[in-house]
Amino acid sequence: MDKLSRIARTLQPTLVGLGLLLLGLGFYFYRYLPARRDAQDQRLFRHLDEMGVQLTAKMEILTNCVVNAAEAALSHSALEPGVVPREARNAFRTGVAAFVPRLVSDPNAFDITDAPGQVTNTLRIRVGPPGPSRLLRCDFALHANALAARGTVTADLGELIAPILARHEFDEVLLVSTRRDVLSPIGRGLLRLDRLPALQPMLRPDPSSVLTNPLALGEVVTPTRAACSLAGRSQVVFLQPLPLQSFTDDGIPGSWLLAGIIRAEE
Repeated sequence: MDKLSRIARTLQPTLVGLGLLLLGLGFYFYRYLPARRDAQDQRLFRHLDEMGVQLTAKMEILTNCVVNAAEAALSHSALEPGVVPREARNAFRTGVAAFVPRLVSDPNAFDITDAPGQVTNTLRIRVGPPGPSRLLRCDFALHANALAARGTVTADLGELIAPILARHEFDEVLLVSTRRDVLSPIGRGLLRLDRLPALQPMLRPDPSSVLTNPLALGEVVTPTRAACSLAGRSQVVFLQPLPLQSFTDDGIPGSWLLAGIIRAEE
C-alpha cells in the first residue's frame, strides 16, 4: 500500500499536468477556434455589406441621373411625338454626362413618343454578354405631359464597380446574378468564369461540413456561406444579397449578389 501511495504521489503532478493540457486543448479546439472563425466570418460579411451599400448607392445615382436627364428633355416646350428638338436632345445628353464614371447615350435610341394616359415609368437594367468588358444597358421609358421619353444609355460595368470591389480581404469579389451568371469582370486570381459552379451550403457549427443539395441563389435572402470547387481547389464563398436586379434579353429578371471568395484552407 505504501508503495502504491508513493507511486500515486509521484504521478500526481504528471496527471494534473496532463489533465490541464487536455482541458486547454478542448478549450482551444471547441471554444477558441469556433469563436475566432465566427469573428472572421462576421468581419468578412461586414466588408461585403459595405461594398453592397456602395454599389446600391451607385446604381441609385445612375437611375436618378437618367430620370433627371429624361425629365429635362421633356421639360422643353413645343415637343411633338416623333420629333426630338436639338435642345431637348442636348438637355438629355448633358444630364447623362453628369454621371461618373461615364454614361453613353445612343442618339439613335432616344425618342419622344405620344403616351396618352400612360403614367407608369419603366427603367430596366441589362448586362451584356461576357467579353473583355461587360456592358451595362439601361432602357427607360419616362412619361410627362402625355409624352414619353424612351431610350437607352450604356456604361462599362467593370469601370463602374471596380473601385468598389477592389478589396484585399478576399481572393476575389464577384458580382453575380441569381442565375449564377458572373456579371463582373474577373480580377486577381481566378480562372475566367461566366457562371459560378454549383454551391453547397456550409453547416454550422461544423463549417467543414456541407450539405449535398446545391444552394439556389434565388433563395439567398441573408448573408450565407457556401462551398465550391474552382480550378481544382476548395473555395469558401461568402454571399451577400443586394436589392438590385437586371434583365436578360428575354426579359427574365434576376437579382444581384456579391460573392466574396477565399481558399478553404485560409
